[in-house]
Amino acid sequence: MISRARSLSWPCAARCSTPSGTSSTPSRGSSSGHLDLLIHASGERTAVELKYPLAGFQGAAGGESFDLPHQSANDIGRHDVIGDIVRVETLLADGYADRGYVLVLTNDGSYWRSSPRPDTIDAAFRIHEGRVLEGTLSWAARAGRGTTSGRDIPLALTGQYPCHWRDYSQATASSGRLAQFRYLLLAVIPHGNGGQTRDHRVGDSS
Repeated sequence: MISRARSLSWPCAARCSTPSGTSSTPSRGSSSGHLDLLIHASGERTAVELKYPLAGFQGAAGGESFDLPHQSANDIGRHDVIGDIVRVETLLADGYADRGYVLVLTNDGSYWRSSPRPDTIDAAFRIHEGRVLEGTLSWAARAGRGTTSGRDIPLALTGQYPCHWRDYSQATASSGRLAQFRYLLLAVIPHGNGGQTRDHRVGDSS
């Protein structure tokens, strides 16, 4: 069952590349493990990985009530976004899909804002506004085993991925505070194509 948190990101993912009237299907069988969505449309297969890191929120959006838990370990969350890019790059190289996207939707501003400290243990995995993701990325040497366990292999990107965050929606919390949801949509470059990906936004099907 899709959680309430995921239901916020689902419409955003469904519109990222799918023409009107087509359907999207979750997929679990691939050469690189679990895949959140494999969309069949206009004769193409589009692989989509979704991430929806959350800051705690209680309130209403779109006529529906939400009670979202606060998720910590943002350093691991950022690492896993990069891991999704690597996974989709591999899927494209293996011929499992024709194009791919990684979509991050969050109400946690620490994802789109840069850190005042340049020496955080996850500095290589930062995805703030204006960052360009490229090359081989790994944890800082002082990162603890509790953080890196199961995530200690450096992540090698083939393409270059500029991070451009866009507003998705606003929601009013029960306290009256306005929560901003923003998204990052990265078009993934297949292995061997090189170059820099074009900026994408929800609703852009090209």
